[in-house]
Amino acid sequence: MRRAPAPISAPSAEELRLLSRLEGRPLPRGEALAALLGFDAAAARRFVTRFRALGVLRLTAVLQAPSGSCDCVTDLRIDWSRAGDPAALEQRMRLDPAILVADRMLGSSDYRLFSRHCDYRAANDWIRRFAADPAIGQMTTRFCTGLQGRPRHAAARLANRPGGSVREGPES
Repeated sequence: MRRAPAPISAPSAEELRLLSRLEGRPLPRGEALAALLGFDAAAARRFVTRFRALGVLRLTAVLQAPSGSCDCVTDLRIDWSRAGDPAALEQRMRLDPAILVADRMLGSSDYRLFSRHCDYRAANDWIRRFAADPAIGQMTTRFCTGLQGRPRHAAARLANRPGGSVREGPES
């Protein structure tokens, strides 16, 4: 009989310190990762696996938004009587290159979309095309100008703890 997996706990302060060493730069591989963390290669792989399971470490492409780009936050209320297959609607969201994040929600909206467009006009055109779908019952979009990204989340969490301060890594 297989044992049930242990519940995944939140990262400790020490784990956040280790994670802060990885933030803001490409994830090193193999021996370079082990050396950066001060572990052997197997322990470094377990560290990465744990943080991917927690959802605090993802392997993504690094992208800097171009100057003049337009970000949007769109809340959707779906008319389920006209929507047909929910999987088809979600697949459309997955395939839309403008949508960075699509969240299924509970509450006054069914979905929240975060999208990026080259300028205000492109965003407006995208909104009109999306709103033309008969499955969209109600759509509210807010245009946003990014003020701050959070590439160093672990370091920020450590700094907000009582007595917390982070001074690790060459870029800190």
